[in-house]
Amino acid sequence: MKYNPRQQEAILHKEGPAIVVAGPGSGKTAVLTQRTCHMIRTLRISPEKIMVITFTRAAAEEMRARFRAFPDMSDAPVYFATFHAAFYRILRNAVGLSIGSVLGQDEKYKWLRALLRAEKQEMLQGDERLAELSGEIARVKSAGLPLTTYQAKCCETTLFIRLFQEYEAQLKSSGKVDYEDMLLRTRRLLLEKPHVLRFWREKYPYILVDEFQDINRSQYEIVKLLAEPGRNLFVVGDDDQSIYRFRGAAPRIMQQFVTDYPEAVRYELFGCYRCSPEILKAAERLISNNTVRFPKQLVSCGNKGKRPEVQRFADGAAEREGLLKAVQALHRKGIPYGRMALLCRTGFALQAYRSLLKRSKIPCWSPDSGEGLYKRQAARDMFAYFELASGNLKRNYFLQVMNRPLRYLSRAAAASDPVDIRQFLSALSGHPFQFDAAERFLYQLACLRKLRPFAALTFIRQEIGYDAWIKALSDSREIYEETLETLDILQEESAGFSSYSEWRSYIEKVEKEKREEQEKGPRKSRDAAPEKDALVLRTMHGAKGLEFDAVFLPDVNEGNIPHKRSLSKEALEEERRLFYVAITRARQYLWIGWVRKNRAGICEPSRFLREL
Repeated sequence: MKYNPRQQEAILHKEGPAIVVAGPGSGKTAVLTQRTCHMIRTLRISPEKIMVITFTRAAAEEMRARFRAFPDMSDAPVYFATFHAAFYRILRNAVGLSIGSVLGQDEKYKWLRALLRAEKQEMLQGDERLAELSGEIARVKSAGLPLTTYQAKCCETTLFIRLFQEYEAQLKSSGKVDYEDMLLRTRRLLLEKPHVLRFWREKYPYILVDEFQDINRSQYEIVKLLAEPGRNLFVVGDDDQSIYRFRGAAPRIMQQFVTDYPEAVRYELFGCYRCSPEILKAAERLISNNTVRFPKQLVSCGNKGKRPEVQRFADGAAEREGLLKAVQALHRKGIPYGRMALLCRTGFALQAYRSLLKRSKIPCWSPDSGEGLYKRQAARDMFAYFELASGNLKRNYFLQVMNRPLRYLSRAAAASDPVDIRQFLSALSGHPFQFDAAERFLYQLACLRKLRPFAALTFIRQEIGYDAWIKALSDSREIYEETLETLDILQEESAGFSSYSEWRSYIEKVEKEKREEQEKGPRKSRDAAPEKDALVLRTMHGAKGLEFDAVFLPDVNEGNIPHKRSLSKEALEEERRLFYVAITRARQYLWIGWVRKNRAGICEPSRFLREL
């Protein structure tokens, strides 16, 4: 591979601290791996003395694979690791921390879900809500924020404090540590045990950090400790792509590096080998509105392309159809589906498009583990109603919806499995109010049996009163609107089916395909789709580091991007960086859609569209 003069300068850096400020598609990871090779070949540094750190296991494995592809480097014992792996290794060697003592993400979510159930917070148990709660707990712990003055963002503050305290108590009683504990313990260990700090400094006197813009304060403090006294710390990042504020990352840390290491050499990689000049120029106009950043003069090294296309639609249904037509038109022009990506703000927002693409026979694939449409609580409630109306009186379906909305029906009355209707009514015969409610419930199920899926959903939502019950139950307008959006998407899909059995067969097929796709995973690299040519569905956060010939960005409205909760200047700049990351995934074609109206009423296009 040939390197341009600026890349070559960074590769040939000798001793001491250095920071590489890199734009999108500038080859920063290639520079980092080539520099590692140069350190061994030319500077005669022992590979055992080099540690290369990044943030995800996939990124660490990709760098390791790139490095070992160089001649004579296949066996070089450079340590490529995530921050998590590096800090675990330090604690394991010093205090005997076992892998079984580390709380994994799945187990953490299981704990939090149980705590929410105990608090009767059903609406906060979805994957995306759990991620918000988990991230906020992590941010409070790693920053050492006092709970007495803290104002929670993911839920009501008093609820958050209870959940935080219960979570910490469970960690203590189980003898487990989470990732934030590992950070705090590692830093404390290195500060309190000079011989341990000396051991790791001598073991890895050369440290390289990729994606430095994603580092949080605790990670940075530990890296600084390890890098002394030689200060051979080589960091690579793009502050304009710092999009993990919820994990404690901030572009100010990259700027702090220059203050902490005034002797650091600064290299700039502003040549973009990905985006066309038209897309890159729009991206540069957008991000220049941020104030906390290193100024950059980005230059496209790609071929001339089309200007980004921005389309307005009447509503979400029209936007989805417009996007579908745009995908089909590009495919007819010869762009494979696998070289296109549809990026949404959340994993759930992707579900409406996934269903539409499947029905339109367009192959699609998503590695994101966001909660699927059919697994959301509201969707599962609808299907329980359908099962009961179809004559499937399994007790779990009965218990799930007999009080959704609230009918004050006793769970003890539904004792058998399947539920015996005569016994059920007999058990309530001494309670006139409950008996009347049970009879009405059974009558409603009988009515549902006669309706097609679309009409049946309308009946559940309006006549039975599910929508009104959700509104009364929700502790925030946002949760209420998200639940209604779930039901709207579900109802839109149901219109294509004449019976519940037909719809259920389709859902089972979709869910099976989704499991198979996620099990197969990417073929060779993070941006590769499965074996078949499939349109990639990603969240904006999940698309970071990837690139595609064509990128589709729907729902670019105020309130979505930037998010309606992003009120501070700092939060707004983070939102702008997220949108910047999304549009710079595109090589040649960028499609952006926004809607004029949604459930909340009249909508406005994102302010970012004016900045483009």
